[in-house]
Amino acid sequence: MKKPNNTNSNKFLLHYYLTEDKHNMDANVRNACEKEFLSIIRTISEELNLYIDVQVEAKNEGSIVEWYDFFVSYEGTFLFQLGTFVVNIIQLFMTKKSKTDKEEQQLRIEYLKLLIEKSKEEGKSKNVELTSINEDKTFRMIKEDSKLKKQRSNFYEKLQKEKDLISIEFSAADNNYSPISVININREDFSLFILESNELAPIEIENATIEIISPVLKKGNDKWSGIFKGEKISFSMKSNEFKTLVQIGEIEFKNGSSINCHLQINKLIDNDGNEKIKSYDVKSVNSYFNNEQPVETPEGKRNRQKKEYEKMQLNLF
Repeated sequence: MKKPNNTNSNKFLLHYYLTEDKHNMDANVRNACEKEFLSIIRTISEELNLYIDVQVEAKNEGSIVEWYDFFVSYEGTFLFQLGTFVVNIIQLFMTKKSKTDKEEQQLRIEYLKLLIEKSKEEGKSKNVELTSINEDKTFRMIKEDSKLKKQRSNFYEKLQKEKDLISIEFSAADNNYSPISVININREDFSLFILESNELAPIEIENATIEIISPVLKKGNDKWSGIFKGEKISFSMKSNEFKTLVQIGEIEFKNGSSINCHLQINKLIDNDGNEKIKSYDVKSVNSYFNNEQPVETPEGKRNRQKKEYEKMQLNLF
């Protein structure tokens, strides 16, 4: 879908401030930053189910300035207030971990809430029900979305490569180029946005069932293989107690044998912001199945009793 004709756009400015008397920057850095910036816009578009058409304006001479025109549509209908909402969402996301005053941050969030309501009102006037835009989803996205965080990290990491860059300005503006809000991020604060690691918080599943395909019957760090939720996986058996029981023959596996366990799924995020599974670890084994009957392991019994005790203590208060 192309942008509607004869409609005002919402404008967004990226202003690269360089050291005095410098009016050029590394083209590779600039293009790489623009690529990450457009990736952020595309991710927000997908998350909020919006069509965002972004046009870049002609360059201004003597300054490293990028003006972007935003035309935002929902279900084929252009909504000006949605464009205002999107450019402010981008500005908040690109700057929210800076040293901005907490009170100012709250004011910006309240302003975004107001824009959501205005967008819904404009939608109703055009017989469009904005079902995918709500406060919870929006702020959860900009706070927790790991793909967006990685794309933002890439943006600032690439900015740091420009040695003459001293700051970058993000401005939301109206159709007449009048600033609605302006935020400047100094070079020394770029690191606040760069991820220290590509590792994500692991997923913990306390009662996972894994069908064992190939146990490891000898000492070592070889990985076991099994089927988890219909997929074949390789995993590390971190329970030395359970491994010993298997190695001495106290526990035997047959075709179709399974374990109930505490499974940790370790994840990371690639350079494009996509989540990937790095590895699977079985932290402890609650029980194994013998002739389809569950047999509780000693560590499984201890863990169960500990949880029951903790629950009992909570109930006392």
